[in-house]
Amino acid sequence: LLSGNLAGARAIVMHKTDLGSAWKLEQAYYALDGTKLMNRTDKDNDLKEKRVFQVYDGSVSPGSHSLSILVKYKGTSVGIFPYFKGYSGDIKSSCDFRAEEGKIAQVKVSVYPEGGVAESIEQRPQVKCEVEYFENLRGDGAGTPDENEDAGNQE
Repeated sequence: LLSGNLAGARAIVMHKTDLGSAWKLEQAYYALDGTKLMNRTDKDNDLKEKRVFQVYDGSVSPGSHSLSILVKYKGTSVGIFPYFKGYSGDIKSSCDFRAEEGKIAQVKVSVYPEGGVAESIEQRPQVKCEVEYFENLRGDGAGTPDENEDAGNQE
């Protein structure tokens, strides 16, 4: 559950697409413990243009949490594979993490290709979650970690 306490725990959720130009992000839906954090649909290519973006930065209650993820991608026509434009896929996943009093839990969600040429194209996109913890040196939220080394290099 989300909480409004000042000195408590914080969570930062970052999304990163590592699929290359063959896939276009159409929709990103994130929920924390069943509460919607984000439901964005690509309008004017705003999601396609951002490889990395912040989903959430705020207070959470200390304890265990579950982050639900639903991302929708569509294939684009690239190079010698014009048929790829017809592919689309929904990727559902979840990540569990623990929030601690006085700390920031930074959850990095990456969508990346997995498998080789034997893997079907629809099965390749996968979700990986990495959680890092930082001391929240200031209770006002100003002690944020560097969001992502790639955040300044959004493509």
